[in-house]
Amino acid sequence: MILAVPVNSAAVGNIRYGGTEIHPSLSLSYRYDDNVYLNDGNYLEKVDDTIFIVTPALEIKRSHDERIYMLRYDANIYRYSNETKEDKETHEGTAFIDTRFPGGLKLKVRDTYIKTADPASSELKDMDERRQNLFQVALGSNVFDRLSFSLKYSNTIHDYEETAAKLYLEKLDRSESGYGGEFTLKLLPKTSFFIGYNRKDIVYDNVVAGDLRDSTSNSISLGVKGMLTAKSSLDFSIGYLNRDYEDDMKEDFKSVITSLTYYYQYSSYTRISLKIKRDITESFFSTGTDTYNYYTDNTISLSLPLRLSNKVSSNIHGIYGVNEYSESALGEQRTDYLYGAGIKFNYNIKQWLYVGIGYDYRERNSDLDTEDYQNNQYTANLTAEF
Repeated sequence: MILAVPVNSAAVGNIRYGGTEIHPSLSLSYRYDDNVYLNDGNYLEKVDDTIFIVTPALEIKRSHDERIYMLRYDANIYRYSNETKEDKETHEGTAFIDTRFPGGLKLKVRDTYIKTADPASSELKDMDERRQNLFQVALGSNVFDRLSFSLKYSNTIHDYEETAAKLYLEKLDRSESGYGGEFTLKLLPKTSFFIGYNRKDIVYDNVVAGDLRDSTSNSISLGVKGMLTAKSSLDFSIGYLNRDYEDDMKEDFKSVITSLTYYYQYSSYTRISLKIKRDITESFFSTGTDTYNYYTDNTISLSLPLRLSNKVSSNIHGIYGVNEYSESALGEQRTDYLYGAGIKFNYNIKQWLYVGIGYDYRERNSDLDTEDYQNNQYTANLTAEF
């Protein structure tokens, strides 16, 4: 339900034609991955490989009278040295409009199409091909000087590519529609308080083995957003969610959900960010005939960018999460503990050309030993941005 314009902070130049900016870029990467399939190493052996990645991108943006129109395309072409069956191309295209009308009415529209084979979540590890389309629209206006409202709608379509060996993927095809509204009251010059309502309908295309998963969720939330000090800002919300399943055999549930994003502008380059969330995510994990419906995603992440000199910059990040699964039909429970950390260094050869090296670590420690994994990735890249 969040509409945002992607910002490429690394790009320092662009091609301009009047009010239109064109940002092409190309990145060539070499990566060593010590656990391509995220296996646990005991029940299934780890497989390592080196991967060559080509990433072209093009962004066209036009700004005029506080209106923004943007088109962006990104691709990632993966070529594996040994596991060639995993060679793939991913594509992502985005169209974005941010405009306003006489009288102060504001409209934001965004549509993103993704064709990918990356794992869909921390739960799913297989690189299954799928298509996803996310459409979002938000309409808002001021009621009084300090009071404003917004109405929001989103629709996400998930379409998996079933194969003869993976016919079960058809049960993942679904549509997720969200409807909501928000009232915002500006009590301080740069700080606002808000109350919001959201409804989410999840409808699956197929009922597999009698497993009807359709559901409706309703949530209400309160929050605050804006500047705390001249260098810090906060976006915090806490809410209460109620989910009803169409299948009477599935147990409805209620949960507290929350999100927090905190920024501290340490310098012109360094913007420390802290993010915390608690949310509900669809689960497709099963043990034989026993299935889980959802898990509660509790995550905290920290990002620290640093400029070491005029030409050298770095970024350090870390993440910790706990995924708490719903009780299965047979009464079994599952909890995953997720850990991640990484560091990256960039060296600017030219204003538009830089090289980088990076390291990322991921680990999942689950109640189910077969779902454990550890993963190390080492990457070097050469990137040109205009």
